[in-house]
Amino acid sequence: MKKENNAIIVTSIIAGVVLLIAILALTTFNNVVPNPKDTVTVEGVATIDAQPDLISVHYTIEGKGDTSSLAKDEADKIYDDLIVELAKAGFDRSELTTQGFNVYPNVYWEDGKQKED
Repeated sequence: MKKENNAIIVTSIIAGVVLLIAILALTTFNNVVPNPKDTVTVEGVATIDAQPDLISVHYTIEGKGDTSSLAKDEADKIYDDLIVELAKAGFDRSELTTQGFNVYPNVYWEDGKQKED
């Protein structure tokens, strides 16, 4: 009879501990997750129209020719056309600047040797 009482007591203690853990978990969970009636949800959209102070556009113009002078002349024609189109779009020539200009030979590799076009 004593063994049966011990088994009932141990089972009761385990059930009590499990129940206590469940109650603590529910209490903690309820404190972490806000109650929907205590929540405020706000959504919004805003639009602002403003003129930019500065616009930067970076581009590359490539001209090709048998000499660097001919390649530059070809690139200059493309650049002049670009300036005309930007002026039509409302930009003043004084607002446009060039940041770099380079001339390179047109080279390629063939059979392990560098060759020029």
